[in-house]
Amino acid sequence: AIPHKTPQTTTPSATTMDRLDTGIQVKTTIEAKAGTYLSLLALKYYNVMNTTLMDHILELNPEITDPNLIPFRQKIKIPEITEALLVKQSSDGTCTIHLATFSNPRHAARYVDDIDFKGKEVKVVPLKVSRTDAWYRVMAGPFANKGEALKAIDEMKKKDLLPSFQQP
Repeated sequence: AIPHKTPQTTTPSATTMDRLDTGIQVKTTIEAKAGTYLSLLALKYYNVMNTTLMDHILELNPEITDPNLIPFRQKIKIPEITEALLVKQSSDGTCTIHLATFSNPRHAARYVDDIDFKGKEVKVVPLKVSRTDAWYRVMAGPFANKGEALKAIDEMKKKDLLPSFQQP
């Protein structure tokens, strides 16, 4: 559930762009205040509220065990949305792409039906985000390497099919 009012939710504690070992860039790190929700963070830092953006924040902050109950003063890293953020590399060097995340499995299935990755498997992977809720990640792959995955992401961006890059 998305709250109807927008309380003051965060205070930046770092504004420089950090880079994690994974290659993911951190846009900023904030400290949660009362009323902080992932949906409000996505809206504040990306000007768009969608489950995919919330999933990126959640993935970078595994200590958050419920997207609707973020503890007061919890430090939260906000990722910079880049193509590299979507690429997940396996130990064998192959890659999959995180295309989108949905809170409803029917919406995820509809998204899968609307895209066409020739020769690649597109699957919906359930993700438990709280004791009672699940989200549904849409993943595509395998791709031979990161370069091939980034090329596929570029094609998807041109078709405006990636919620990570939605414009307000």
